[in-house]
Amino acid sequence: MLETLVVCGGEAAPQRRSGVVIELDVSPIAHPKSRIRFNPGEINAQLVDDLPDALADAVEVAAYVFSADRLVRRGSSSSRRIGAEWQRQLRFRIPVRRHDLWTRPEVKEKLRSALAFLSGDQIEFEFTKARDPRSIEPHLGFRDSGAQVIRPDKVILFSGGLDSLAGIAEHVVGDRGSAVLVAHQSATQIANYQNALADKIALRTGPKQTFYAPIWVRRGESNPTEHSQRLRSFLFASLGMAYAWMFGLSSVFFYENGVTSFNLPVAEQVVGTRASRTTHPSVLRRFGDLFSLLLDEPVTFENPFLWKTKGDVVATIGRHGCSDLIGATTSCAKIRDFSMTGQHCGSCSQCVERRFGVLNAGLGDHEPATTYVTDLFVGSHDDGRDLAMVEAHVLRAQRLATMSEHAFASNYGQIFRTLSDIDGTLEAAAHRVYHLHRRYGASIMQVVDQQLAKYSSLDDILRLPPTSLLGMLRTPVARQIPFQDPIEDEPRPSVEAKSNASKTADRRIAFAVTAQGHVKFPECPALPRNISALLAHLAQQFISDLEQGRDGADHSYVRTKQLTDLFDISGDDLRQRVRRARRFLEKHFERATGYTLDEHDIIQSMKWTGYRLNPYLILMDARALEARVSRQSSKGVTTREQMPGIQGFGTG
Repeated sequence: MLETLVVCGGEAAPQRRSGVVIELDVSPIAHPKSRIRFNPGEINAQLVDDLPDALADAVEVAAYVFSADRLVRRGSSSSRRIGAEWQRQLRFRIPVRRHDLWTRPEVKEKLRSALAFLSGDQIEFEFTKARDPRSIEPHLGFRDSGAQVIRPDKVILFSGGLDSLAGIAEHVVGDRGSAVLVAHQSATQIANYQNALADKIALRTGPKQTFYAPIWVRRGESNPTEHSQRLRSFLFASLGMAYAWMFGLSSVFFYENGVTSFNLPVAEQVVGTRASRTTHPSVLRRFGDLFSLLLDEPVTFENPFLWKTKGDVVATIGRHGCSDLIGATTSCAKIRDFSMTGQHCGSCSQCVERRFGVLNAGLGDHEPATTYVTDLFVGSHDDGRDLAMVEAHVLRAQRLATMSEHAFASNYGQIFRTLSDIDGTLEAAAHRVYHLHRRYGASIMQVVDQQLAKYSSLDDILRLPPTSLLGMLRTPVARQIPFQDPIEDEPRPSVEAKSNASKTADRRIAFAVTAQGHVKFPECPALPRNISALLAHLAQQFISDLEQGRDGADHSYVRTKQLTDLFDISGDDLRQRVRRARRFLEKHFERATGYTLDEHDIIQSMKWTGYRLNPYLILMDARALEARVSRQSSKGVTTREQMPGIQGFGTG
């Protein structure tokens, strides 16, 4: 993985360096090849005090990060080496006004953590002291005449899609609230659609209800080579927080349906950051942590639609009388094609979710199938990747609609890493995540059933293209075995235990020390003299630890040198004696009990320390041991209650 160094703000680029070097600069006098276009348009009058340096820095850092994200290519969509080719290694060198703040370890770590989770890349930052920082408010339009007449109660991030429209419809149209609508623009064609939608929203709201703030951020002369845009939401968040702060607000609102936010994989080819994490709960929490540090005050990034499906979101638009604006929104991932045709492609993930959402909300009349290049249900999906994506959406929805909660948690274990970032108890959060996705799956199946009913005759079926969604669903290949976690087929533990006919071996190991100092085990004949002497000395330490009331883990080792001096042997000879003792005990225990000893069941050793008896051996009175041996010979293994004179810790 080759590192890309991104040198920003006129900092000197290294003369010789392995890897790729990109130069970026937000200054209007920068060289065209490195300049980032950063301009919202006409500026009129003064609105507010200066933007805090920390926020001015954050906006510029985000602009650099966004631009680099578009210029450094990931692996291809067919890449099998996801870790090596999809993930990138980016290092930024950025001048900042608040060098003292951005170089704090906790700030750098919050920034790195948020962007790494968002993008899946390895990202590092080096901050330098800005030599000639400039004012940034003109670029944000705070002096715009429209900004002076509004006192917003929300800052809403406006993408021009269905979800942000639904948020505006709910808050501004339905609740009669007021909002700043912050939009990021980087392509003229999409900007035109966003501007047109903003104009239509303004026509049905009061003059002081909305202030539209489109911000243009784009690398000047270079066309983007990477279209995943995983880091765009950091720019969105930074712009949003700048507006929130200047209007005296402490929260920024992303409106996104929960299924998209949680970004559970649609299929194997859409994993990790190949699936967007733009509004993932963990991302929003990390943004909040970062900006709270930068501003030294608690701020948050919210998603009020976390528990809504796409169908719920579109229904919200209809409920507030904005159904006629659905056609003015954009969702398609194939931006260049959309800008030329004015039609959604009908095959990308965003188009698939959009079409299902509109139909599930019962608002299909406001967006006919002709607004898509390829009809989702009866159109021919000739590109194999598009075909796989469309099919995967439906098959996943079928699984989600029928999964038990246990099976859902087993199949999508990544949700557990998110639960702590959701309000409420972990159990309640897990339950809500499951039911959100179950409702989503059921909503997709409902739409599919409705479409299948429309093409139920034999003539209709025969006319369906084989690569259309309905054509595939009409074939036996589309049948799935219902997903169930294997553990759900297992009997209850109580039933399983009751039916378990296997015998449990008694693994407790007892020993005694005779008056003559010899060690005896009921399972063994008399020990060889050398082995007995070794065990007797270890037993002395064992008994001493018992008398001092030490826990098993605190039992002492007899040091190796002490034993070699005692027996007048070398370290190698001592290790050989321990091995012989273990083999002798193993042989006779297996013969007497059928149980094979582990190496440390009786004699434990620690490198560079010494040896000890296992703290969980049972020390018995020698006379009780003789009685136990007699009973074992006639009745078999005794229970612990039948073993008098026991000392020790049990079996552990």
